[in-house]
Amino acid sequence: MNQAFDILRRYAAEFIQLAEEVGIDGAALLEQLPAPGHLLTGYRVPVIHPKYRCVCSVILHVNQTKKGQYWPLVKFHSFKHGGDSRVFNGLKMARDMLPTHVPLKRSSTVAFNPVNPKLDDTWRMQTFLKLSKLYFQSPPLGIDCGWLKARLCGQASVGLMARTFVHQVNSNTLLAPLTHPSQGVVGYHKISVKPDGDEKRHYIHASGLLKGSYIEIQPQKDIQHTTAALCEGLATGLTIALVWPGPVYIALTANNLAAVRNSLKGEVAIFCDNDVWKPATGNVGKAAATKALKPGDSLFCPEFTAASCEYKPTDFNDLLMLEGIAVLTQQIGRRG
Repeated sequence: MNQAFDILRRYAAEFIQLAEEVGIDGAALLEQLPAPGHLLTGYRVPVIHPKYRCVCSVILHVNQTKKGQYWPLVKFHSFKHGGDSRVFNGLKMARDMLPTHVPLKRSSTVAFNPVNPKLDDTWRMQTFLKLSKLYFQSPPLGIDCGWLKARLCGQASVGLMARTFVHQVNSNTLLAPLTHPSQGVVGYHKISVKPDGDEKRHYIHASGLLKGSYIEIQPQKDIQHTTAALCEGLATGLTIALVWPGPVYIALTANNLAAVRNSLKGEVAIFCDNDVWKPATGNVGKAAATKALKPGDSLFCPEFTAASCEYKPTDFNDLLMLEGIAVLTQQIGRRG
């Protein structure tokens, strides 16, 4: 699938020209491409002039030739003046870029092979495409989801859900797209709900792209120029978004906080996990968050009562579940 994005980059001038003919900022779009099959609409479509805002749409399809080569098809559309469309068809470019060597044969049973990078990334791409199809066939996460009700103590609202891109595959499986600051959607974060705790996995279509990637929660529509929040886990990010009107970026792991922070502009509020119950490894969450801080940033660490500490809590989701929305609001406040 990287071949498809290579085509977009190599033929960027043609891509940008077609986009601009319907009012879309093609250069900016290349930095925030939608996931394959996902219709990009509204404020998420970058435009060349405010008059085109919220009247344009973009959809990207990644197709595959019989020889197994990936190529992009992008449709740009504007609803102005009765409707106008342009299509970037990457099939011809794909043929022009065919390698001189014999391509790797396709197989439906390619397994993960860390010894052979080609097989490794082939497996990654196949998994990514399967998850993409599953993601777009599934409905957005709703407030009736059992996992969400339990994690947010029934505090989730329709407004909060409108800010997220998490989809619910079934009652026990959630998928959230992972966005890389320069590559767009590069994978999915999968949560499998089990009786003994959530199982979490990250699936990226090429090795090395997890670093700096994040799950995004958009800011409230009526809020402008807000401070971004940065944290580790999805449940923590959703918890913070209950009382934080600005955008929330979820790095998924402590060691990814700094990489995500580097891609964010302006001041950032970092909400760390307080891993005081892991003396063998140290307070990894707080240490990583402190290291990720830049001048002007602020650091928030959850504070628990003695009664709550009996449950060995670590993050702001634990704070919500143990001490309630009022305490969460008091500690975070509307500072976004």
